[in-house]
Amino acid sequence: MNPRKTSRRLYSSMLMVIAGFVLYVLYANFIHDPQAGEFLSHKESPKRTVPVSAWLHVMYVHVIFACIAMVGGAMNFSNTVLQKYRRFHRANGYVYVASVMVVVLTSGYMAPYATGGKLTSVPFNLLNIIWPAITVIAILKIKKKQIHQHRQ
Repeated sequence: MNPRKTSRRLYSSMLMVIAGFVLYVLYANFIHDPQAGEFLSHKESPKRTVPVSAWLHVMYVHVIFACIAMVGGAMNFSNTVLQKYRRFHRANGYVYVASVMVVVLTSGYMAPYATGGKLTSVPFNLLNIIWPAITVIAILKIKKKQIHQHRQ
């Protein structure tokens, strides 16, 4: 099979999975259970009560920007977008970076309330360190015109 066709199929499959996931997350958080009652029912503990109103606002911002980061990040992996729509690729990259930073900030607020306690909070916090670090490295590589390293 042609490697180019295989690559396109894999990319298309990835986009379909991301689209499905984003639609599910938006449905679950804004239509099915907008007050996150089912999710929050697992969070009540005598040691730490969740400030529900503030937590919900932070979660909504987190969900929206996480979806934007997923879609924007995936779109920028397209060679077609890169080659034919360079301005869009660059603008989308800035939107991606801003979205990642908002997701990381909101995760920092939400992590202490993670269901499962510290065992669950640790991976959230590690991701909050690794994801923006990799994003900043990618920015630095493209600013230095190191295109191959930026794409890696």
